[in-house]
Amino acid sequence: MEEEPICEFPKLKKALIEKGYKIGKAIPWRKIDSEDVKLSEGKLDNDKLDIREDGIFQRDSEGIKRQVFLYKKEMYLKYEGKEQKPKYHVCKCDKIQEYLKDGNIVGYRSANTETVRVLNKSNNNKETVVSNLSICGYCARILREYKDMDSTEFSRMLSSANSVLSTRTEVDIYGYTKDWQKISAEFRKRHNYICEKCGVKVSPLDHAFVEVHHKNKDKTDNRESNLQCLCIKCHSEIDDTHIRNFSTKGQQLLIKLFLEKYGNRTD
Repeated sequence: MEEEPICEFPKLKKALIEKGYKIGKAIPWRKIDSEDVKLSEGKLDNDKLDIREDGIFQRDSEGIKRQVFLYKKEMYLKYEGKEQKPKYHVCKCDKIQEYLKDGNIVGYRSANTETVRVLNKSNNNKETVVSNLSICGYCARILREYKDMDSTEFSRMLSSANSVLSTRTEVDIYGYTKDWQKISAEFRKRHNYICEKCGVKVSPLDHAFVEVHHKNKDKTDNRESNLQCLCIKCHSEIDDTHIRNFSTKGQQLLIKLFLEKYGNRTD
């Protein structure tokens, strides 16, 4: 039996839909607890952390993109006798863009929890648990639906909503991203038009006989690790869905032409 969501957040969902967000089927919330932002060869790993103007999203170990926020991991929590906390960020605002440009984004952590861990510079960098961070003013001006939320309320919204808040990904009528043709062509070229399953090598002139498969069946997940270069024959047999999709006369004719020209050759 499915659990009923604690709150529907109808006004928030309406505002997001009006802004062009896609509200998808609910995926159970999963905790992302104060992870350091890391760079690879001086650049942000966009496959792991996607910082956009419409939100910040982090992929988990299953490749699922979940909404998170960013905050400074080190701070004087007490300064000149006053208590203070870092701001939290929900999008690619001017401040985040500045830190991305100069590499200081490594000074941030990502999370989607009600409490976060901060290295307290007032106490020899001892990790301290804090909550109710105020939203960055730059972020609030971009995504005004969050302007009155502190980080605790924001995390509760993420964990309680009965829909996934996803990015405004442009897709075609078949569900592929708008740049899919370019991504597919470049991926096949990098793999020398060789099927990763049977090993047959196809001439670049016959590139239509080689296709790119999404392993997790998410056509918008174009990470290198989720793609597989397959000949049309192997692709048509990858699972029951593809067997059905390739059962049309047109697809069967292409497979016949492929087998007549290449058969099972692996040279």
